[in-house]
Amino acid sequence: MGVWDWIVTLFSHWQYWASGGGLGGAVLLILNLLQGLRGWKMNKLWQVVLFLVLFVIGASYMAWRDERKSVLDLQSTSKGLQQKLDDLTVPIFELEILQAHVSPIPSGHTQIVFVGDLKNKGADAAVIGNTWLAEIVTADGKTYKGSPALLTGTIDLCEGEKIRRFVPEDALDLKASDVIKTNGYKLGALGWTFPVDKNSVLNQQTAFKISAEAVRGTRLTFTESVGELMMHSGESVYLPGLKFPALLDKQTAGPSPCNLHKIREIK
Repeated sequence: MGVWDWIVTLFSHWQYWASGGGLGGAVLLILNLLQGLRGWKMNKLWQVVLFLVLFVIGASYMAWRDERKSVLDLQSTSKGLQQKLDDLTVPIFELEILQAHVSPIPSGHTQIVFVGDLKNKGADAAVIGNTWLAEIVTADGKTYKGSPALLTGTIDLCEGEKIRRFVPEDALDLKASDVIKTNGYKLGALGWTFPVDKNSVLNQQTAFKISAEAVRGTRLTFTESVGELMMHSGESVYLPGLKFPALLDKQTAGPSPCNLHKIREIK
């Protein structure tokens, strides 16, 4: 509100009060009743004080209140428009790990293959393929960054007497590089190699952290401890988002090293 607009609003409220409206009118009515009942008459000085000072102060407050209400209404409208804009432009990605396969490799390092659902509860968006990062924070507070273990070929991992087979088409980073629609999801696998031994990884206080960046600039993050993952352990499940959704018999899959430790699987 400009100065002139404020003066016009102030005068409007002052005129309203002076003409007998609002709180000013109530004051005038009480004064007239007192003068009529007691024969008392307000002197001109107090009339000036009442009309030019007190009424101006009151009118100023009313003008401020109107301006304040306008500001709050504009803020509310702005927030509503921003929310609608966010709904149309901002993705909300959530990663849920369904399985985690942990296996040692000859170098003394550990390879982990995560199988998870990537859900999008916001605007349509894709995830930039080369922005996926993972790290492990072990129980002693040390952080180990993962090196991507790309699904460039077939990987067979043992689950009891069965085999869980992964192929390049199962890579979640590849799937998520295509747009995921609002309320849609992609299921796939992500692999990393960490420069830490398997026993440290399987400590229940060890935490996994996974993150990636969407094309629209928002970042998805996932953090969970090994203990929390183990709490959700269950029987093997059918995973329809994979090329081989069901477990394979070892005889069908052929010879595979059974050196993994599965630490999470939903029922």
